[in-house]
Amino acid sequence: MLGLFDRTILPAYVEAPLDPRLPVSEAVARVALSKARDSASRAPKGSLVLGADTIVCLEGKILGKPKNA
Repeated sequence: MLGLFDRTILPAYVEAPLDPRLPVSEAVARVALSKARDSASRAPKGSLVLGADTIVCLEGKILGKPKNA
């Protein structure tokens, strides 16, 4: 933790499907960006917003999202 600012969690309320045509890392990055944009739209102006997503893959093939996070 940086300890430089107060933290507020704003969950994303978007369902962004993974694009199977993209490399796994790029597909997941796009979903994370979509989630960050959604949260940022509700965050106070000037906020630092982090977006993330988790996907299970094996040898470059997407197996799906974790069942329990």
